[in-house]
Amino acid sequence: MLAALAVGAAGVGIWSGAFHPWKTPPGAEPPAGGETAGPAAPPAPGVRSLDIHLVGRHRGERQWQLRAERIELPEPAREVQFRDVKDGVFYREGETLVTFEGDGGRFDEKSGRLVLKGRFRLAYGTDVMESAELTWEPDRELLWTHASTVIHHGSMTIRSPRMEIDVNTRVIHLSGGVTVDDPGRLRARAERVEYEPGTGAMRFIGPVEVEGDTMADPTEAGGSS
Repeated sequence: MLAALAVGAAGVGIWSGAFHPWKTPPGAEPPAGGETAGPAAPPAPGVRSLDIHLVGRHRGERQWQLRAERIELPEPAREVQFRDVKDGVFYREGETLVTFEGDGGRFDEKSGRLVLKGRFRLAYGTDVMESAELTWEPDRELLWTHASTVIHHGSMTIRSPRMEIDVNTRVIHLSGGVTVDDPGRLRARAERVEYEPGTGAMRFIGPVEVEGDTMADPTEAGGSS
């Protein structure tokens, strides 16, 4: 039978087939025969479990979900910590928009923020992204990072020091000196790029350097401003 726990008004649901509090930390169990070797270690705070399904909701709407191999609810901290993420999904109006998997993270009950810590691999349509240290802002429906990000679109590779995925507009905002490399066709560098995943359409913003025949006129891809 599955156990369930709801955490906070910000809305995260947790389901587990092995949900339980740890009243005795591993290694603190009494030896066989009922004899004790000394004072027992204090109970570990919070709840820990394995193979967890988390669902994040904001104002009644499902925004994301993920599975984690391990989860911890330390007390008195108001956050959920997890690791080994798989089957992650960000939604837009009930539609799957971005899927992801990676190292781990935490959910802050007070702010409603979901923070994905460590390395992550994301898929947005046919595009594949590699990034780290991602933060989900529930009010703005924005996923952002100031860690280096690589986007693969067919033979084209985009590299950016910073990234924001705006779920509402379905546009990826890249900044900090963005490079675009499509071997044999295009090489470009711009301070900022607005990128539409799936179509590969780009708008270069700021000073732009472009090499390649297919985009001799940068205005065909949005130009620079």
